[in-house]
Amino acid sequence: MPTPRYTIAYTPPPVSPLARFGAGVLGYDCYHGVDVPYTAVGGLAPAILRLMTMEARCFGLHASLMTPFGLGARGLGARPEAALVTELERFARRNRVVPVGPLSVAAEGARIILQPVDPPVQLGELAAACRATFAPMRDPASAGDTPTPFRFTMPLVEAVPGAELPSVAHALTAAFAPMAGDHLELDAISLLREDAGRFRVVERWRLTGR
Repeated sequence: MPTPRYTIAYTPPPVSPLARFGAGVLGYDCYHGVDVPYTAVGGLAPAILRLMTMEARCFGLHASLMTPFGLGARGLGARPEAALVTELERFARRNRVVPVGPLSVAAEGARIILQPVDPPVQLGELAAACRATFAPMRDPASAGDTPTPFRFTMPLVEAVPGAELPSVAHALTAAFAPMAGDHLELDAISLLREDAGRFRVVERWRLTGR
């Protein structure tokens, strides 16, 4: 049986407008691990959205703090996932909420993402603390860690033939407009586990550090 892969990320609260927006664009709810109907985004046909979200749909709406990894056996005992969960609980108790501020839709190369309008330095500090804490638990054969410098991004779509990225970005910006003034707080971290090629939230912990 293949060893499961995990990722540590920010996922918005499951009943929040941001989570519902992301699930509707990506066609996937990462909390329940199920496909959901696509939301109408401008004049984009669901078939085009499906093609443009193939990669992002594997994760659901999230901002990665560590790239996917398998767990190493050394020092984790007979239940490595339980050991990871225990350490995540400790990490959440040690770290405080990060005020992120408003998000905006932006083009980044061949993809479109959500990103902070004015990202605070505390985001990079939290990501660095996450890597320092959990990198020793990874299987050395796992994929490489999150690149430095860290950038908080929530992937939405990527370019595909037959779709013009600027017009797609315009449509997504219009669809996101009702939330554009909302001030996001990174108030929790989530553990996601891969199952049949899709990642699903195992648990979400509120950050309660002072």
